[in-house]
Amino acid sequence: VNNDTIDAQTGAVNFNGGNATFNAGSVFSGAGEVNINNNATFNGGFTSSNVNFNAGTFTGNNAALTGTADWTNGTFSGSWDVTAGSTLNATTSSSKVFTAATFANNGTVNWQAGNLFLGSGSQITNAGTIAITGNNSINNNGGAPSGLTNNGLIEKTGGGGTTTLANGTGLDNNGTINVLSGTIALPTNFDNDGTLGGTGTFSLSGTLNNDGSIAPGATGATGTLSLTGNYIQSALGSFNAQLASSSSSDLFNISGMASLNGTLALSCILSCAISTGDSFVLLDSIGNLTGTFSNVTATGFLSGFAYNVVYDYANDLVRLDVTNAGMIPGPGGVPEPANWALMIAGFGLVGSAMRRRKNRLALA
Repeated sequence: VNNDTIDAQTGAVNFNGGNATFNAGSVFSGAGEVNINNNATFNGGFTSSNVNFNAGTFTGNNAALTGTADWTNGTFSGSWDVTAGSTLNATTSSSKVFTAATFANNGTVNWQAGNLFLGSGSQITNAGTIAITGNNSINNNGGAPSGLTNNGLIEKTGGGGTTTLANGTGLDNNGTINVLSGTIALPTNFDNDGTLGGTGTFSLSGTLNNDGSIAPGATGATGTLSLTGNYIQSALGSFNAQLASSSSSDLFNISGMASLNGTLALSCILSCAISTGDSFVLLDSIGNLTGTFSNVTATGFLSGFAYNVVYDYANDLVRLDVTNAGMIPGPGGVPEPANWALMIAGFGLVGSAMRRRKNRLALA
């Protein structure tokens, strides 16, 4: 039993046998490593710079990690919290298991390798960041239903393959899930209440029902987001489309059908260097396109910006045609002389900057 300091200055301190108990206030420090190689119980908060959860079952009684720890193998059970500003690194390709666990992440979980198995009613609640850098999956491990609730950020930044977030388990997204590399597989007929964004691919069997937001690209950068599956946007849903220049805009590619409602939220970012006569394909579906956005908003554009939203049902796409790129007002709302010249030049380019490229998926 320990509620003091374990200082591994070099090499490793190994807890191999029995059932070690670490009480509130325990400190793990030093340039070396403290390996938990067998069953251990953690009561209350502890501070770590070098703990490695390596084997056995780690039972938490309101256990709270402050600092940094690694998880290479073994099972978490009971109640756990990664506190704000703290980090748990899930490393190595070994499987990692939650059994009858309540695990709250308020800091950062770096999920680098190894599949996660949730069993016996385990519930993971993320209010911080789960950073995914591999092609790993969250799987059902039997027993009472388990699940993942995201109120923070889940972001896949590495691995060109597929990360499955809920293979036989539940997923509730109230925060943001970004796919910046490869594919994130969602549950069948998934209902999204948060934000799904990025420049990779979301896949699912059936339909993505969007009551939240779809946001291609990244903050301050345009990009293409793809969906393998069908798409239905409800009256509560929003499709957020960024434009940066005449040749740079967001695009949402859909392999199945698309049914539209809700809001199209347009925003112009960076220098907002678009021109009168520009045309942007914002959404492109392989299957049938039906419906319209019931509301369109526009932020970040120049004064006088005007547009048409075109629903091309023959080609199953949504296009934005810029009829007036607007102007920068000078004092008293009168355009500055330099901007008169820019505006006149823009008028002369009407029709010359049309983008006619039709982006199509050819997904299996």
